[in-house]
Amino acid sequence: MELAEDDYLLIMSCDDLLKPDAIEKQLDFFLKHSEVAVVAGKYDTIDEKSNMKRPGVRTETVIYQKGEILKFLIETDSWIHQSISLMKMEDIRNVGFFDDRYLGFDEIYWPKVLQQYAIVVLGDVLMDMREHSNQDGSLAYVKKYKEELKYLKAKRDTARYEKDPEKVKQAYKVMRKSIFHSSIRMGDIVWRDYKKPFLAIKYWLFAVRQYPESLLQKFFYKKIYNIILSSR
Repeated sequence: MELAEDDYLLIMSCDDLLKPDAIEKQLDFFLKHSEVAVVAGKYDTIDEKSNMKRPGVRTETVIYQKGEILKFLIETDSWIHQSISLMKMEDIRNVGFFDDRYLGFDEIYWPKVLQQYAIVVLGDVLMDMREHSNQDGSLAYVKKYKEELKYLKAKRDTARYEKDPEKVKQAYKVMRKSIFHSSIRMGDIVWRDYKKPFLAIKYWLFAVRQYPESLLQKFFYKKIYNIILSSR
């Protein structure tokens, strides 16, 4: 990002594919909306051989205006795919760049952008996102446990970018629930796919610490029971 000298920048994962008209649609939106710093979009999910796994759902275009951080966190879970997020570098330089001390640094970054500029998610499908068995993301749950927790805590703390104190409280609750579900899912993957039950339990304990209200909800125990039962 620091070396980029052009007006726009897209940082793609090496195994994803842009649709032929993606950049054209994004640039067209930028030209009509000067307040926007990032234009993202929807995506189809493909496998190793580029076969369709899950088609993306086309929707109405959503504009998250400057300061609408709570709305963004509720509707996107702070996740828009980096590979289809075209950035206007004049604005991005004002915001500052990704903080690569964290895994999932893009999820931590977008709320920071919203403090100063709008972010748009086009309703069109603009990319093929590839899913395969050798992706680094899932393996990191095993090899980078501490880094994963550090990233999850940083994602939770994006709530602080809200200016209204009441909305900050709401945003923290939204993100605590989000991190709870992420931690449960990570534990599920390391138990099922990597046969690491003790590491899975660590993730689940972290989940409960983030959202202790879960101990009073039946779905939590049912979820853990189903994971354990299906892994036997």
